[in-house]
Amino acid sequence: MKCHKREKLFSYLHQMLNPQESEEVRQHLAECPRCAQVVEEYRKVDLALDEWTSAEPSPWFDARMRARLAASGKGKSGLLGFGGLRTLVVSVLSVVLIVAGFIAFHQRQSRESSVPVAISSAPQVSETAAPASAEVEAPAHPLSAEQQVKVDENLSVLEDYDMLANFDVLSELPQAKDN
Repeated sequence: MKCHKREKLFSYLHQMLNPQESEEVRQHLAECPRCAQVVEEYRKVDLALDEWTSAEPSPWFDARMRARLAASGKGKSGLLGFGGLRTLVVSVLSVVLIVAGFIAFHQRQSRESSVPVAISSAPQVSETAAPASAEVEAPAHPLSAEQQVKVDENLSVLEDYDMLANFDVLSELPQAKDN
């Protein structure tokens, strides 16, 4: 004879099993005094819990608890109390961070849109160069078709080179004043 687990015996006592399982457990309890003892213990616990009533706090419990909290200083929870002040500080910091992010985003957008793009495909003529009516000399060695395709593909890089060629990184750094 194989005994049932305590969970199944508990379920049998509280009528939580299907009819077939319930009949199997009932037959087993008729033959097994040990399992019958477990079910009887569960019944006694259930009876004790049915008779138990929770203790009611005294009528002055709430007032005494509030007085103790006020005396210890831990009962403050209004706007100026620790909980309310912490919430206020977190809220203000959140708003400040959101506004700062918004300003930084818009400044970046305005910088990107206000950068003048002055890329000229025409050659720059210096004051010492030949007059404008002079003909531009053809290169000594004309480019092959393959080389011309590479130049065309890299044209945007070459256009940016004109702008970057005159950029001096060191001139952008703050200068020390000579005394």
